[in-house]
Amino acid sequence: MLPLAVAVVATLLTMWPAYIDLDPAKASVPIPAGNHVKYPLLVLHVTFGSIALITAALQVWPWLRRRHPAVHRISGRVYIFAGVVPSAAMATGLVFVMGDDQGASWMSRVVLDALWVATTVIGYWKARQGRWAEHRRYMIYSFALTLDVFTARLLSFLLLAFTSAQVTSDEFLDMISWGAWTATLLGAFWWLERRRRSPKQAAPAGKLTAPVVVGAAVLAVVPFLPLDWLMSAVRHAGTPAGYASVLPWYSAFTALALVLGIVQCRPPRRIRSAAIHIHLFGAVLPAVVLGGVLLAAVGGGAGWNGRIYFEAFWLIATVVAYRMARQGRWAEYRRYRVYSLALALDAVSMRLLGVVLSIVAPNLDVPSYLDIVGWCGWIANLVIAHWWLARSERRTGSALPDPVEVPLRAGRALSR
Repeated sequence: MLPLAVAVVATLLTMWPAYIDLDPAKASVPIPAGNHVKYPLLVLHVTFGSIALITAALQVWPWLRRRHPAVHRISGRVYIFAGVVPSAAMATGLVFVMGDDQGASWMSRVVLDALWVATTVIGYWKARQGRWAEHRRYMIYSFALTLDVFTARLLSFLLLAFTSAQVTSDEFLDMISWGAWTATLLGAFWWLERRRRSPKQAAPAGKLTAPVVVGAAVLAVVPFLPLDWLMSAVRHAGTPAGYASVLPWYSAFTALALVLGIVQCRPPRRIRSAAIHIHLFGAVLPAVVLGGVLLAAVGGGAGWNGRIYFEAFWLIATVVAYRMARQGRWAEYRRYRVYSLALALDAVSMRLLGVVLSIVAPNLDVPSYLDIVGWCGWIANLVIAHWWLARSERRTGSALPDPVEVPLRAGRALSR
């Protein structure tokens, strides 16, 4: 609890000096001349956000929750109705006041505000129904999103320390606006999954698993790789001809990963075993490597940052699913396989999102369009996959139906 208290106090001390005397010139974000709405909205957003941050810390304090449950309930209502909801409303108002002047970061704030309010309201509703396990889960997600104000400052310090001077202020803002809250949300998800995970099963003694063998082989081969040739290949990929030659291979491996992810849903046992190995080593891993080459060659902007997150999480979800299958932990394997399949559908969601953007924002410039689809497609897929898994677990217990089995069941029902 002490590290959290220190983080909250440090965040408030670094945030409020810019607003304590109500001087627009000291605001942490530029206030356009003649805009008399932005600064009041910004001050209200900071005020309500500070209330949310303080009461969120009280909510997760175990001693207060056990010894003074009435204070826990009251601070929870303050957190929702005097913190999260008005703060998110003010932030959304700022988005519409600023409009296109914010670049792609405005889309990040819209997604953050929607998720923040949704997780908080759902958590409150679960508490009203007496479903305390689900209440706790959603409120942990809400708390993680509340910590965006802290992780944004931490990420800004890290970026200032390790990024080059070539990063523009707009790109810097876009990276922080997306990277901070996605990091805390995924951290909360990892923590919850770690808490609910079944006891570890011991691996056979003296037997190295395939990931260890592959990792050792890579480490042994790397010193002998022709790095000059590799760097020249990356630079070549940045040219129009090189990009055109790499992109079809990336698309082919991505499509293969999607097909193999679907094949794993209801195959015979022998086919499933082969598909699990080929899916990781013959599809996802090559696709991630080629995606990394393309990003290194043509990277830049928040969309580039979003694709790095996507490639990393896709590989992590697939490797964890493979590891769970090797250990015979099939319930966890199926969960992470669903996440891997959701991420493989990123290409489909990007195109659907492109159609939506062409309708609602026909004048959107190409960089902003790429920044938005670079983040929102795969995040939406993960949110939908998580919702579907939670709904399936609630209805059927630990046995998770396969996502491909749902339309098959519907088709069989209609054919009767």
